[in-house]
Amino acid sequence: HRCAFDLCGDGIGLTEMKSCLEYLRKSLFMEGKVEKQEWLSIAHAAFKVINRNPKNAFAYFARGHAMEMLQCYSIAASAYNNARTLISSRGDVLVADIARCYIKASCHSEAVEVIRSSMRSDAKDEVSETKVELLSQGLLGSGDFTSVIDLCQGYKNIKLSPELQVDLFEAYVGVGNIKSALEMMESHFVDCSNFSTFQIDRVCLVAAKDARTASSSLSKFHGRCSSGILASLLSVTSRNNEANVVLSRTVFTKPWSQVAWFELSEYYLDNAMIMRKESIEAAYYAANASRRAAIAGLNVEHDCGKKRHGTLLLGSALYFLGELEAAYVIASKYLASHPWDTNGLRLFTVCVLGLSNSVTGENFNQTALGLALYLCNSYVANRDIRPEISVSETLLEAMDWMTLGQAKAAAGENPEEAFRKATSLLENVSGRDNIGNSSETHLGIIMCTLCKLSLARYYSCTHQKESAIREYCDAIKLMPTDSGLWQETGKYLEKEGCIDIASHCYQAGSQISDLTSSRVFLGRCSARIKLALYLTYSQGYSKGLELMGKVTKIWPDVGEANFVRGYLHSKLGQDTKAHAYFDKAVVASQDLKVTNNLMKKLAPVKK
Repeated sequence: HRCAFDLCGDGIGLTEMKSCLEYLRKSLFMEGKVEKQEWLSIAHAAFKVINRNPKNAFAYFARGHAMEMLQCYSIAASAYNNARTLISSRGDVLVADIARCYIKASCHSEAVEVIRSSMRSDAKDEVSETKVELLSQGLLGSGDFTSVIDLCQGYKNIKLSPELQVDLFEAYVGVGNIKSALEMMESHFVDCSNFSTFQIDRVCLVAAKDARTASSSLSKFHGRCSSGILASLLSVTSRNNEANVVLSRTVFTKPWSQVAWFELSEYYLDNAMIMRKESIEAAYYAANASRRAAIAGLNVEHDCGKKRHGTLLLGSALYFLGELEAAYVIASKYLASHPWDTNGLRLFTVCVLGLSNSVTGENFNQTALGLALYLCNSYVANRDIRPEISVSETLLEAMDWMTLGQAKAAAGENPEEAFRKATSLLENVSGRDNIGNSSETHLGIIMCTLCKLSLARYYSCTHQKESAIREYCDAIKLMPTDSGLWQETGKYLEKEGCIDIASHCYQAGSQISDLTSSRVFLGRCSARIKLALYLTYSQGYSKGLELMGKVTKIWPDVGEANFVRGYLHSKLGQDTKAHAYFDKAVVASQDLKVTNNLMKKLAPVKK
């Protein structure tokens, strides 16, 4: 294998790269390895070669291709980019691969930047259809509908492919131009035989946002779109009974189909607020059947995503029915396998809050919500930490012990043993020596913090002052940037007469709360700023500045981003750079009041 890598020196072309990669695949296949292990082997071998020779373009290419096959798209894009940089006559080499991986990793703005930089050197009549399609996908994914319309109308020499037609249609609907969307349907979608069910589903899914478009879609695509999409169109046009019949008929004709059960349960839950409780119970039944079908492996569609959502729907149905404990167990197990899923975090959080209220009569679990939001923001800010595999059995076992502890505390029983066992398992997952995937580490920290917090509250209720303070302090050490933790600890210490320490806790919680509630932290750019401040708190100014450098490169005109970068430069004694970024911040925002307020909020931050 190393010979194959070493043969590829400087100036290698894409054809030679692919030939060598094919050789590697065949040689590994001859060893009898399964496909996933095969790609892991290539990725690992490439990594070793890169360490030995960082200028080996083929090694980067092979690593990128292997990572793409393993669905680690952001890492794949980075490796492809390095390979492209090293190839002597680059041209359009790997541009499409890089953009495709960015799009699959949901980094749409990065994909747009790559394609646009490549297109600058192209004459308008030489731009390839592939580039236009990838650029359209990137713009659509980032919500820039106007640019998609301009793009499709600007390249008259390129005949719009079915994919571009669908993108343009969605862009028209996105900007609210229903008239143009309908005209497109008349001119492009007359001959449905050119479109796959998937493409028609995409069109109908967007059309379902508008009753008039939905009505037009029904007349054109009835029988060609999937039962779930057809039901959505019927529902939008106030034909709910027909929608119910369509979904029910699918379930009766294909009772083994987990997807059919999923669509029926989703329909019931979507209409839960305007339907009787019996409908929510029907959703519970359908979601449970969906889950059972998935577990039994009877779903011929082999759609893991539907299995995942079926589990989430079951938890949601239980929550609506008031079965909080059961919903909490489902949400906990779902979150253990999908720790970055926003809907899973939301369901888990409302279950914990609901259980908290039913026991103590007060909404005390602000921390669960704070931690969930922190995780969501961190995921948005740094997509590389998204997990590619499910978590281990250790974490699932810890989740069971934690659930038992919560249940015992709710019943007024001693939860110490359950929480101690959960904490012991979690420390193996979230400890400093753990080299597992980062998703497991982060979820371990969350659960460990909640265990410590629950124990602290138990000790507080049973008047065990020293034990309560110890657990509160341990929780803060795990998540020092959660304002709710600081404020709750301060409240307990004040009650116990420790006024000075309580005052310090209140002050710390207030500073963090001010920062996180500021309008700085809105949107994707703001999520990265928040992560940079978290890194500043936990690892020092240099680490925060490293991320802020990337933020200001992507968003050079955002006043808050320039201000925070200037502030970090000033704390590191780099006054010239600090003044330059402060000036940019003032020019960008034209709002001195905002800048001054941010200055006051950031002033107490200590290295």
